[in-house]
Amino acid sequence: MFEKVSSLISQYESQIAIYREMLTVAREQQQLCTEADFTGEENLEKFNRLLLKRQKLMDLIEENQSEVLALKKSLRLSLGLEEISGDALAGHASFNEIRKLLEAEREIIFLLQKISALDSRTQELFQSGLDRLKQGIEKIQRNKKANRAYNPAGRQREGFFLDRSE
Repeated sequence: MFEKVSSLISQYESQIAIYREMLTVAREQQQLCTEADFTGEENLEKFNRLLLKRQKLMDLIEENQSEVLALKKSLRLSLGLEEISGDALAGHASFNEIRKLLEAEREIIFLLQKISALDSRTQELFQSGLDRLKQGIEKIQRNKKANRAYNPAGRQREGFFLDRSE
């Protein structure tokens, strides 16, 4: 039993490390959205690299989570429990292991909340940047229309070539 609980703690600690790295990436994304105007390809490439890095981290979390679920199921079945919680594990694991398990779960929840808050703000900043870019494009298009209205293309003074072959 103790080895399964220790394995579960180890898996949670691995998740914490991945979530901390994901938090760093989320901060970098937010900083980029704060500073960048996204009119150049360089900033978009940076953002795409961060998204790719984040996707790889999410894939690692998914792998880890499937191992966590398998461990929990095994532990639940072997102990005859309905769920794995601190109270349910009392008497089956040491106080120190239960404490570590609960601390790891709390840390994961805390990191997820921070990542979620950063993501919300990043999304707002990114959308704002896209709106500014759209307005810039619309302004350029209006200026082009105005230029064509005031400076129409000159009439063609030379002959035309008509091709009547079919």
